[in-house]
Amino acid sequence: MKRIICSLLIAGIFAFAASSLSAQEVRIDRFVIGTGGMVGTVNDDNITMSGVTGQIAIEKIAGTEPVYNNMTVDIYQGFWVPVGDFFSGVDENINPMFGKIENFPNPFSNSTIVKYNLPSSGYVNIKIYDLVGNVIKTLYNGYQNMGDQELSWNGKDEDGGNLSSGSYLYELTFSPTSNSKAYSLRNIMVILR
Repeated sequence: MKRIICSLLIAGIFAFAASSLSAQEVRIDRFVIGTGGMVGTVNDDNITMSGVTGQIAIEKIAGTEPVYNNMTVDIYQGFWVPVGDFFSGVDENINPMFGKIENFPNPFSNSTIVKYNLPSSGYVNIKIYDLVGNVIKTLYNGYQNMGDQELSWNGKDEDGGNLSSGSYLYELTFSPTSNSKAYSLRNIMVILR
């Protein structure tokens, strides 16, 4: 008799829970980088669930001290983190060339154009090195205004001789005249003769 009453009581609890859950739409806005499991699985009650194999902990640690622009940062432990715009703290108006130096065409045979962007006016030094570290050519050494810059190079060394086919390192060293920070950028160019 006790088994029958217990079974009916448990069945009643499950029936009540199922009816109350079907009246709600449950959605967890999260994303994950993981190695298996289920993502966006919808059951008969229209509840979407996702999980990852091996996930053992989920925790939010709220930041108390300002970290960036007087904003606190929350740290999420585990695989799942909330979906939101906290990832888009990047200024969309930054020049895509800032922080890069590149040449086109690469590889080249006769000449190439080196492109870069300066955040402020300052002194620029661009040198080309062989893979051993010897300076092959000083492409530019002087003052330049802020903004996009281009330099053409004909693939010749300091003495005017053609360089042989191979890979060469080029480096831009920038020393600003304002409050900007000094930096160096490096890249590889390839000559095919």
